[in-house]
Amino acid sequence: MEKILLATDGSSRNERAVKEAIKLAGGAAGKLLALYVVQANMVMMAEGGEELAQMEKEARAHLDQVKEQATAEGVECETLVHEGEQPYAFIVEEAEKQGVSTIVMGRRGLAGVERLVMGSVTARVIGHAPCKVLVVPSEAKVGFESILLATDGSEHNQPAVSEALNLARRYGGKLTALSAFTSEADRVSAEESVEKVVGLAADDVEVEAMAVEGSPASAITNIAEEQGVDLIVLGSHGRTGLSRLLMGSVTETVIGHTDRAVLVVPQGV
Repeated sequence: MEKILLATDGSSRNERAVKEAIKLAGGAAGKLLALYVVQANMVMMAEGGEELAQMEKEARAHLDQVKEQATAEGVECETLVHEGEQPYAFIVEEAEKQGVSTIVMGRRGLAGVERLVMGSVTARVIGHAPCKVLVVPSEAKVGFESILLATDGSEHNQPAVSEALNLARRYGGKLTALSAFTSEADRVSAEESVEKVVGLAADDVEVEAMAVEGSPASAITNIAEEQGVDLIVLGSHGRTGLSRLLMGSVTETVIGHTDRAVLVVPQGV
């Protein structure tokens, strides 16, 4: 049974992520794990008190609503509450312990000039997750009829290529393979990257190959908007060790500026 982990904070901006997580678990005949991390420092946890008790009460009330929604859709749902200063650590730990295939969460970005690329919790989860992460902006709906795969042809991007092809095959969707270049010297590499995807697709997946000039993040968001795609698939571009990046700057920027759902596929998945 496939397991989907929903990371939720009970806010209105996460409502779409809740709905899509339930739908995803239902479509995969899987189980939903709904996790709420009460963000509390060591002092609060040591002292307990009314504030922490109220936060836990609100968390459990929200999870009860999620479970009720899931049950109504015929989806088995288990709810979990943790307390701590670093929500992302509990999310990643639970994903590892439960062996989930996908973490679903909201973007938690801010609007306007001071808009964050994304919430720090989402960014850290993507940087450390042992599995795929589906980021669902508040205005997004997840679908598979039209999928945009961003590829640079590198080895760490191959899991994203495989995932995009598998989704297109499973749901009969159209796949657009996109690679951007910023100079003529890189054009050949970009064209080879997308043609490689066409070759892997063989005859069972409809693929449109696009090598376009411009910054990768802008190209991805613009093409996604123009084509009205249901889903963007990207690699995480993570590094291991003490110098590990949260994610590649392209992935981070795309998630922060698109209104489409984004599936991030790390290397090793």
